[in-house]
Amino acid sequence: MTQSDKANPRPLECRFACVASLDVVGYSRMIGQNAAQAVELIRALRGDISSRVAHCGGRLAGSAGDGYLAEFDSVPAAVSFALDLQYTMRQLYNQGDSGSRLIMRIGLDCGEVIDDEGELHGECINVAVRLQEAAPSGGILGSARITQELDGSETVLSDPLGQLHLKNIPQPITVFALTRVGQPLALPSAPEGRPEILLAATGFGHGLPISVLPFRNVDEESGIAHVCAGIRDELVLHLSRSKLLPVIDSSSHGRIAEDDNDALEIGRQLKARYLLTGAVKSIESGYSIAVRLLETDTSYIVWSEKYIAEPGEVHHTLDDIVLRIAGTVGGQIERHESTRARSRPISRASVNDLLWRGRWHMTRLTRDDSAEAKRCFEAALRADPENPEALIQLSNLEWIATWVQRNSRSAIEEMRTLAYRAMQANDQDARAHLLVGCAHILLREVDEAVSYLETSIRLNPSQALSYAQLGSCHLLAGRTALALPQLELSLRLNPDDYYVFYVLGEMAAAHCILENWDQAIDCAKKSMSYRPFYWHARMTEINASVRADNRPEAVRAVRALYARWPKFSRKFIEWLPYKDEKRIDYFYEGILQARQWADESA
Repeated sequence: MTQSDKANPRPLECRFACVASLDVVGYSRMIGQNAAQAVELIRALRGDISSRVAHCGGRLAGSAGDGYLAEFDSVPAAVSFALDLQYTMRQLYNQGDSGSRLIMRIGLDCGEVIDDEGELHGECINVAVRLQEAAPSGGILGSARITQELDGSETVLSDPLGQLHLKNIPQPITVFALTRVGQPLALPSAPEGRPEILLAATGFGHGLPISVLPFRNVDEESGIAHVCAGIRDELVLHLSRSKLLPVIDSSSHGRIAEDDNDALEIGRQLKARYLLTGAVKSIESGYSIAVRLLETDTSYIVWSEKYIAEPGEVHHTLDDIVLRIAGTVGGQIERHESTRARSRPISRASVNDLLWRGRWHMTRLTRDDSAEAKRCFEAALRADPENPEALIQLSNLEWIATWVQRNSRSAIEEMRTLAYRAMQANDQDARAHLLVGCAHILLREVDEAVSYLETSIRLNPSQALSYAQLGSCHLLAGRTALALPQLELSLRLNPDDYYVFYVLGEMAAAHCILENWDQAIDCAKKSMSYRPFYWHARMTEINASVRADNRPEAVRAVRALYARWPKFSRKFIEWLPYKDEKRIDYFYEGILQARQWADESA
């Protein structure tokens, strides 16, 4: 700079820019092992980075040793550069021994920068650098501003990770992991000395933080203070066993919410996505317990219910109420999040969005929706091949399809393989054990299934479907009287979930075998109110009607069966994994009798 330049500096230039901060992982270690080799590698890398930045229309705004700062005019250009660079790094530089490997992490942010004769200043630069420091090896972290500018991209997946508190940045930054569709997603951990990432409430893979606030003693009676505390503590215990719902401890907050507004404020301070609040009141017949599930960001009341704990069996009733609340909360949140994800354009879907969207389609229980759910889950697995949640959801989808469509043994074994992979990824997830148990049932290995189902219940006692499957095991093994209590408990724990059609169908079969004809017909009809063409429930309705000697109902039901399933035969029933083949004869004889009556009345 000349003396004239110093006397008359150029005016500061303000402009929009997208900034990429890059850093080589473990550079100090490389220098310590072989300084000359490390410098040669960095020199080659610097030339590669410089040419790639220029190719994407950007410029290197600074470098120091193993660190680089690049500026781009647009977010798509910066993201394209970062994704291409990480792909190349994996292909060219991440080979050989540890001393010759180069692994980078990248942070991206955008905003207004000040150009002081080539030297950049601005908050987005600080944010990009801090995001780079928090990024995983081989990964890319971007801010919410980056993903907003990517709106509509069909080639980039952005997975929301939550909020990051950055040094000297007053507000927490919402963080996204970025990858190209079809490439693995590198997710950050939080090792000692690295910034803490607060997990977001936006997807399966990273959980949906919930806080259970202390239940309010409406009448301020000292005699029920222990009930309020006990319900809250038991709910925390049960919900904490769900991998979907990490529980944030609210005990440190030290006060009870007086109303919803007060509760929402506490929830925001705790950074919880959902809040479970409640109030207990002493009444003549015992206790009245009112419960509400709130979403903190929107103040939306997701679900509310009132329960009565009867006198005499209060503690037993309270245990049952806690189980029912815990079982229902998970289903309500799943439904709410699935609807939210479906409202986003598919081109903007992150891994978590794909999982929620797939879940929504899966619960619709139609062939087209099942195909769309499978597409979503498989897309999530392509982006993150060992994602436990994607493995669980795809396995769950295959279980439903297998049961409803009577799939082949090879399809069942594929479903079991997916469930095993999910269990290996996280052996503390009750759902993985449940699905392995489901596969064993379909493979006619009922005794093996029981072990997995009991483990599932131990890991998460409020997981309703585990009890339903255990009831099925008893039913299929000929222990019919033991089946009904498990099926009824499943229905109490989560009466609104999408698989209720299955539970009611199993209850109908159990009642039919126990000669409770009216209950069998009632459960079968309720099952078909959820899924009108569920052949198993229709078959049971026919059998119960035949054995109750109700000819008009039997004829109507068997005609409905063959209208929907014109090729229905004994093979349908033989597919059911009953241990005693006499059960197959039992149900098929009922079908034949109903057909005879239908022919006679034609």
